[in-house]
Amino acid sequence: MNTLTHIVLGAVVGEAAAGKKVGNKTLVYGAIAGSLPDFDIFVARFFDPVDALFVHRGFSHSIFLLVILAPLIAYGAKRLSRNPTLTLKDWIALVSLPWLSHIVVDIFNTYGTAILEPFSHARVSFDSVPIVDIFILTVLVAAMIVILLSRRGSMLRRATARASLLLIMAYIGISAVIKTNVDNGIRKKLM
Repeated sequence: MNTLTHIVLGAVVGEAAAGKKVGNKTLVYGAIAGSLPDFDIFVARFFDPVDALFVHRGFSHSIFLLVILAPLIAYGAKRLSRNPTLTLKDWIALVSLPWLSHIVVDIFNTYGTAILEPFSHARVSFDSVPIVDIFILTVLVAAMIVILLSRRGSMLRRATARASLLLIMAYIGISAVIKTNVDNGIRKKLM
C-alpha cells in the first residue's frame, strides 16, 4: 500500500483500539504506529537498488519485530505521554494493532512482505490488491472525516471505525478469493 493509505488505516485502527479513552490523539498515535514498518526506507537507501527492494518490506514488516518492539515502544509512549487514561495494555494495542494492519495489508499487494523474518526469507504475497487502491483509501478517508467530526466517545465514532475496517477486510478477503479462483482457473486451462 502507499504511505497515505497506511497513515489513514493506522489512524482508523488507532481509533478502534483506544479512541473512546483519548479522542483525536488516537488518530495521530495510530497513524504513527501504522507507519512504523516503512521506516525501513531510510535504511534501504544504503543498499543498491536491487537489494533495497528486499530491505523494504523485509525485517521491519515481520511479526517477530512487531512482537519485540511494540511493547517497548508502548512502554516508552506511556512514560512520555503521562496520560493516566491509557494503561500499558491500551498503549500496546494502540501501537501493535496499527502496525499489524500495515503488515497484513501489504501482504495483499504485489511485493508482499517478509512476515516470517528472521526465520524465513520468503515473501508472502497474494497480489490481489494494487499498491494504490482508491476504494480502500476512499473508505478510510471518509471514515476519518466522520471520526474527526464526531464527539469523543460517541457511538457513531466507534461504529464508523469498526464498520470501515470490516468493509476493508471484506474487500481484501474477496479480492484474495477472486485472485485465487482466477489463478486456479488459468492453471487448469494450461494443463
